[in-house]
Amino acid sequence: MTANDSHSFALYRLPDHEEIILVEQDKDTPACPLAPPLEGLSGFALAPFRQDDAHPALIIRADKVREWKQEGISCDEMKKNKPNLRGNKEAYKETFAPLHRVLREGRMQKLVLSHTFECEGVAPMKVFQRMLDQYPHSLVYMAHTPQTGLWIGASPEVLVRKNGAWWETMALAGTKRQSIEDWDAKNRHEQALVADYIAEKLVPLSEEVKQEGPTTLQTGLLYHLCTHFAFRCRDGVRLHQVIDALHPTPAVCGLPKEEAMQLILDCERHDRSYYAGYVGPINIEGETYLNVNIRCGKVDGNKITCFAGSGLLESSSLESEWDEISHKAAAII
Repeated sequence: MTANDSHSFALYRLPDHEEIILVEQDKDTPACPLAPPLEGLSGFALAPFRQDDAHPALIIRADKVREWKQEGISCDEMKKNKPNLRGNKEAYKETFAPLHRVLREGRMQKLVLSHTFECEGVAPMKVFQRMLDQYPHSLVYMAHTPQTGLWIGASPEVLVRKNGAWWETMALAGTKRQSIEDWDAKNRHEQALVADYIAEKLVPLSEEVKQEGPTTLQTGLLYHLCTHFAFRCRDGVRLHQVIDALHPTPAVCGLPKEEAMQLILDCERHDRSYYAGYVGPINIEGETYLNVNIRCGKVDGNKITCFAGSGLLESSSLESEWDEISHKAAAII
């Protein structure tokens, strides 16, 4: 499987599944706009953090769909020659300071600050295969379009899944590295902000909402707080309305949402592009399963740019947040 300039394709494996699906669009045709009504589309979606002319929301049409057999790669080989990530802590510090000041002054409840890490000498297929091995409970994907380039990710965070009459989503926020550690007040408060936001947004869309959690969810070597939501939509509610209500959640943006998004766009030194957007199949083999595009990277030749973010509160510290995003970025490769 190659990512030439004109080829639009996606490889993906759903959480807790073994089958890897290859979706290919007819060659030399651009990916299509991801526009309502989504119920009439079939393919793999790739949507940005914020949509604009440079970053359109796209769907790779399911012109060809088949199972893909993973090439063999041993556990020992996966541990060899793992490339080193390069991040700029000073640049992160300079962005952290004004955002943290906004929080200390009480002007915002939460802000999510992201950063980029780069490494070279990357073989995209090996990164994808490592993700398949290390993240059995995540949506693992590799997708390419002429408009977006090549992206790889392993996301544990469900944005929206359709499961018969019921739909599903989750609030995923709060991170720790040791299962024996207790969840501190900062992480619990951060998670509660996201869960409360999602619960509020689901009310006008749903006839019934079930909420469970928070519980601890392990993804690789990291642990997160997770609240699960199952809901039945009111008559006439469509998939794009649910997406519009939830995306981007405070888990990747902040609160209040519009003000947080503007601060992020003004202050972050990099373009989030498709990081913190959403990815996944729409109406493929009866499944619609869209996840928030975290634990991801963009590949350019033999270089990958990894994206990682963390939720800032008034109680956040520079060192703890830098430590968190460094471990999240390292988990990508």
